[in-house]
Amino acid sequence: VCSSDLGPPRALSDPASKAALEPYDLPLPIEELCASPSRAAAEASRIGFPVRVSLASPDLRTWDHSDLAADGVSSASHVRDVFRQIMALARSRSADARLLEVTVSASTMARTLLRVRMEPLLSGPVLTEIGFADPHGRASGDTTQTVLPATARALERVLHRLQGSSLLLEGSVQERKQAVSAIGEVLMRLAAFVHQWRDQIEAVEVNPLAILVGGELEIRQACVTVGDAFSRSLHAG
Repeated sequence: VCSSDLGPPRALSDPASKAALEPYDLPLPIEELCASPSRAAAEASRIGFPVRVSLASPDLRTWDHSDLAADGVSSASHVRDVFRQIMALARSRSADARLLEVTVSASTMARTLLRVRMEPLLSGPVLTEIGFADPHGRASGDTTQTVLPATARALERVLHRLQGSSLLLEGSVQERKQAVSAIGEVLMRLAAFVHQWRDQIEAVEVNPLAILVGGELEIRQACVTVGDAFSRSLHAG
């Protein structure tokens, strides 16, 4: 598919973006898309409390509207209340926004939140911007860029360019090596996705990529910006 076949670019919702990323064995949260307060409460009970409840909309992203998500929701009745509050807030914020449903996922504890944006370059590599997703990191503009694929050593140098790199690369030499390896594996899998669909994709953003207390990673929110050819290719496959 040539770039002229892209059609008007559009941003996929978080659930649709994660569905596109799922075949690449990326660390996606256990979550369910729920269309009603009762369904959200039932799924939360099945997943196990506490849970995270977030709006699913291609037009209102929770990284821009933090009050459209709630973490640590600890009971079925609280889930139902939060569902109604989030939907009411979203409708008041934008009358034209497409409000799909609400996602319910297991609450996890993060020690660091990253923002990752990737786009394909004409020459072949994938341009990657990495920064911190917390308010202080965003305000300070603590970001760096690289191209992927890259070696683990090169990636470690890239991460060290971040002012807050100590938040990512703390502990012993072995712990730092494990952190670089875990982050690098996720970045390389994301880059493989972008590379495979480079003629149909404008960009992929993960915000946040959570580095959890135990060292695992989790893609909490994702946005894939595509053209019409991407959907046609998926259906054809």
